[in-house]
Order: sequence, then C-alpha cells, then structure tokens
Amino acid sequence: MTDYSVCPKCQQPSWKEMPFARYVIFLSALPVLVALCLTFIIDPLLILFVPIVLLLNIRAAKKRIRLGRCQTCFYTGPRAS
Repeated sequence: MTDYSVCPKCQQPSWKEMPFARYVIFLSALPVLVALCLTFIIDPLLILFVPIVLLLNIRAAKKRIRLGRCQTCFYTGPRAS
C-alpha cells in the first residue's frame, strides 16, 4: 500500500500537500495579473474577465491532482500514486 506522506523522490516522510486555496492562487495569479494589466492598457471592460478566470481556475483546481512539496529535498510535484 502506498503511503501518501512519503516523498516520491527521496522516500522521506516529509511530504506536505498544497492546500486547495493556495493551489487556486497558484493557478490564478498570472492570468489575473494579465487581465488587470490589459484592463489598464486597452479597455476597462476587460476587468470582467477576472471573475471568469477565477471561476475557471477553481473548477480546474477541483479536478486536478494537487501539488505537494517535500520538506527534505524540496521536490515539488504531484503526490505518489
């Protein structure tokens, strides 16, 4: 049986999974910044894309495998399956 708290790279028991809220922010930071920059450069109506980007990224975060990080070797990736 696979232990999900073990790092897949170094096999140390120091695996921490990224929380859901941090994963959504991780997915949304760049698209939201681009939408905000384009809002100031092109047209203020582009600010309407920010909630759409956030909602799509929340849906994507629910479907995808969450990332984790090893506290020993600093490997970042999906958890072992």
